[in-house]
Amino acid sequence: MPAPHTPVRILHVLGGMDRAGVETWLMHLLRTVDRSRFQMDFLVHAGRPCEYDEEIESLGSRVLACASPSNPLGYGREFLRILRQHGPYDAVHSHVHHYSGLVLRLARRAGVPTRIAHSHTDTAIIDSRSSLLRRLYLWTGRRWISRHASWKLAASHRAAACLFGPAWQSDPATTVLYCGLNFDSFAQPVDRASVRRELGFADGDFVIGHVGRFAPVKNHDLLLRIHAEALKLRPDARLLLIGQGPLEGAIRAAAVRLAWATCSPRRRSSPR
Repeated sequence: MPAPHTPVRILHVLGGMDRAGVETWLMHLLRTVDRSRFQMDFLVHAGRPCEYDEEIESLGSRVLACASPSNPLGYGREFLRILRQHGPYDAVHSHVHHYSGLVLRLARRAGVPTRIAHSHTDTAIIDSRSSLLRRLYLWTGRRWISRHASWKLAASHRAAACLFGPAWQSDPATTVLYCGLNFDSFAQPVDRASVRRELGFADGDFVIGHVGRFAPVKNHDLLLRIHAEALKLRPDARLLLIGQGPLEGAIRAAAVRLAWATCSPRRRSSPR
């Protein structure tokens, strides 16, 4: 009898499987992929349970926690141990930007044949303000990606240039991959008025919504400054920020200060 088909085993590496852009895209893939042909596992850096963990395991995949990436030596030992214990993997697909350099170097050392670096964002402006030590880390990450990635993917041209260099288009191993999503859930009709009431908006308010984690790369400070200018043109302008992240408290405080500074003295009251 012929041997049963063996699925291609892929290990995705990322911070944690919470409800964020890359993670949600990966969940769409996991839900729809032919799991008899492709087995997807997730190595995460978060030292806590994440929102998608239970669903991942219910779909037959694994969430594998690795040591803190702030300790590269300990991380390397734990990463190699995980690959020995749970592998072999046919591919390691890294989504952790510059840190992908170390991830793919370790994957190559472990004998993983396909090693993918995936750039999901353009951090060039933030990187330009880095300290000398961090610049050395960024340079090392890009150099190791160049040496150890067999394929390089990017969500946009700017994301590609950020991680793979300005000449990325001349590299046949580098390509832009637009992350498609299933929008069926958004096709259902919504009662606009009831949603506005639930969120505390009047029917006539001019509402601008933004969905993104509260992290420096999402630049919420700029959104608040733009909103302050919008209020000068449209006093009924409202800004709705949806997300989670380490800067949530700071952005919330900045939003309260903006609301306090832009409302009329008669309407001012202590924030709740």
